Amino acid sequence: MLILNFIIIQIIIFAVIIFVLKKLVLTDTSSALVKLDSARDRVKKEEGELENKINTCEEECVKRKEAAREEAEKIVKDARQKAEEEAAAIIENTKKKAEEMVQKATAAKDKIRNDIMREENIKIVNFASEVFKKAFEKELSESYNEHLAEAFIKELPATDMKYIGSEIDTVQVISPHKLKSELVAKIKDILNKKLKRTLKVEEGIDKKILGGLMLKFGTLVIDGSLLSRVQAVSEEIKKEAEK
Repeated sequence: MLILNFIIIQIIIFAVIIFVLKKLVLTDTSSALVKLDSARDRVKKEEGELENKINTCEEECVKRKEAAREEAEKIVKDARQKAEEEAAAIIENTKKKAEEMVQKATAAKDKIRNDIMREENIKIVNFASEVFKKAFEKELSESYNEHLAEAFIKELPATDMKYIGSEIDTVQVISPHKLKSELVAKIKDILNKKLKRTLKVEEGIDKKILGGLMLKFGTLVIDGSLLSRVQAVSEEIKKEAEK
């Protein structure tokens, strides 16, 4: 009987223990499931947030790629436009330089031609002057020379003689031919009146002056020769030829 009671008591105790353990197990499992569901929800939330971030990053990357592509296209376009402008400027500058070179070459050509023509004209004038002088050295008659001398003497009173110094007491009368005494007397009379003193007259012959007269007062010369007129006209013609 005692053994039976003991067994019954043991069974009851064992049943209670099993019930308590089951209760504990069920409680821990339910708590674990709640925690698991909470963790799952949190993970889903984080996954959603991560997915949103990934989508945002992808959108940002797309925008940046598009902006980079547009910027690259703009850089290429600007570079191409700049290159075209520089090429056009180089071509225009080259054209201007080519035109300037052509103009300079043309001007140089014209200048060379004008210089040659000028030199030729001067040579012609010099040659004509020499021919004229040579011809007159041989052909000018005494009568024509007297005519030139008389014309010179006629203009002599109006000649400025203020630069003839007071120390000058002699005048040389140069002519290509021997002058008549009355012409020499006229010259002496005019000079004495102009200078208010008596000068000694020395006559000289020089075929090179071609015609007319030269009066020498030391280093000062009053030149009324035909040679000086020829030279003056020759110089004028040369100046005209050099223009």
